[in-house]
Amino acid sequence: MKKTLFVLLTALLCMGTVCCQAETATESVMETEKEEGTAVLRFSSFDGGGPEYRVEIEDPELVTCTWRKEYDNPDHDMMPGAGYDVICTFTGLKSGTTKMTVRVSSPLTENYDDFYTVTVDDDLNVTLDHERCISRFEFYRNGEIFYDSYKIITLMDGYSVSVSGEEFRPVDDEIVDALYEVVEKYDLYRWDGFNKSRSGVLDGEGFRLEISFTDGTSIQANGDNAFPEDYFPAMAEMQEILDGIRETSDPYSENWAWVVGTDIPFEDIMDFYYTYDASTAPPHYQRYRFYVEDGKKVFYHETREGGGWPQTREDITASGNVELSEEEWNEFCACIENGTVRGREELLEDGDAGPWMYLYWNSDLGEYQEYAFSSYGQQLEFESFCEALREGNGE
Repeated sequence: MKKTLFVLLTALLCMGTVCCQAETATESVMETEKEEGTAVLRFSSFDGGGPEYRVEIEDPELVTCTWRKEYDNPDHDMMPGAGYDVICTFTGLKSGTTKMTVRVSSPLTENYDDFYTVTVDDDLNVTLDHERCISRFEFYRNGEIFYDSYKIITLMDGYSVSVSGEEFRPVDDEIVDALYEVVEKYDLYRWDGFNKSRSGVLDGEGFRLEISFTDGTSIQANGDNAFPEDYFPAMAEMQEILDGIRETSDPYSENWAWVVGTDIPFEDIMDFYYTYDASTAPPHYQRYRFYVEDGKKVFYHETREGGGWPQTREDITASGNVELSEEEWNEFCACIENGTVRGREELLEDGDAGPWMYLYWNSDLGEYQEYAFSSYGQQLEFESFCEALREGNGE
């Protein structure tokens, strides 16, 4: 569901229990307070900590919105935390259909969005249809193999996901829309309230699924070797969709890892740095670099010795470039294969010798990316390979 909409109205209110009720001209409980043909949304809040509402309409030339407060008690000025309703009235400007989002934010509870289809007929009568979309999704599954857990929440700029407890990162709306299609396809609303277990089963499976929707409905289901109807086909489709998050979420989060040779093709690698900088007595500095320039594959080495620490370029005692053959470049790729790349961490411990390793590749947006070998043995193989190249260069 696209969330790039035009802002029509911002009602800055405060947060407690939120209730939202759509009323049309023919079904309103407040008919005396609005003109015929309009539609009304009512929101509940209170002074000093209640929700903030924002109404966003995709086509503001189709319908306009006005709002007013209605306090529960006329003497609200003397009552801290006084409750009130915000009444939003929608008036048609021309016939047509558009989408509308009501964003609800709060310092006390989790933010969420409500979605509506707004229809204006030829007589400018306005109808609001509350759309059902996923606002929160939690998925946990255990069995004979390891499964990631997933938690998806709605933020002001879209959906965000936490995978296996990691930091939240943006996730494509299409992922959540696909999950909703599975819910509809298998009518998973029937699962709500399922809570069963069966003992005495070895190497079985358990699950927990919690889904909240923008229209107030929800699904909560738990099972341990006991499953609701259509569990396995529905779970297989959801699992496939969720596994796709690893391919579509923000790859530059510091908690996100890309695998060299799988997520990062060897042919995309443009530059790799290895730097060891030790504050020993005497200090020692060694840098290795593999890079591609003008179609050539090059190895660069640099040694710094003597002087104080940290070492500077004035302390360079040996350096040189070596143009690599395809066989040598392939050996380099084999040395770093299956290593991982994460977003660079800025807070590094003072005095740590490293080695510090960074990898650049095509489409990495030019960001520093921190590399880690898959094992210490692989790191030793890489260092031995570099030493052999350096010695072959007469060093």
